[in-house]
Amino acid sequence: FSAKYQVYDYPPTKGSIIAFVCSPNCAVNHLQEEEFRELVSSDAITSFDFLCTKSNSSVSLHKAAFTLFASLENELSLLKHQFTSHQPLIVTGHSLGGSVASLFTLWLLDSLPRYGVQRLLCITFGSPLLGNNGFQKAISERSAWSSCFLHVVSDKDPIPGFLISESDHNASAATLTTPTCYMPFGTYLFCSELGFSCF
Repeated sequence: FSAKYQVYDYPPTKGSIIAFVCSPNCAVNHLQEEEFRELVSSDAITSFDFLCTKSNSSVSLHKAAFTLFASLENELSLLKHQFTSHQPLIVTGHSLGGSVASLFTLWLLDSLPRYGVQRLLCITFGSPLLGNNGFQKAISERSAWSSCFLHVVSDKDPIPGFLISESDHNASAATLTTPTCYMPFGTYLFCSELGFSCF
């Protein structure tokens, strides 16, 4: 149960790409285990306490994604200091690697004033939903942040739907605002044989 990343630099000042990946079996196996389908509350995610506010204190993250991010946190802390304001940066990942890419991007966005990253885009492919309604609200309250995320999802890929239970599909709008329900954030590009839609 681990994630890896690779940095691809395109000098001079054409930018960098950071790609996150975990083994294909890692996503399927850990998303099927009830323990890793759980949400981790804001009390346990001090790395992301910047998402919590007085009016939005119930931010929770997908346990498997947060565990993977936490396993790389020391390395990623050093990595985030390497980027300058003149350098476009794309952070990407597939499956649970996409979830880690999203968390790293949020970490960078919180660091913008200190580290100067100005051109930042996170593109995920087949990534599961990452957090609860409080998480979605924390990102949507910062419109510049929300526009930094593009999630590409195929109708043939089971991973993005793993955290949506049958009861979530049939839930009322009031039920979907509870802190235990996974919610989307950013922009989604849904792809199928019939075409694509962007939300």
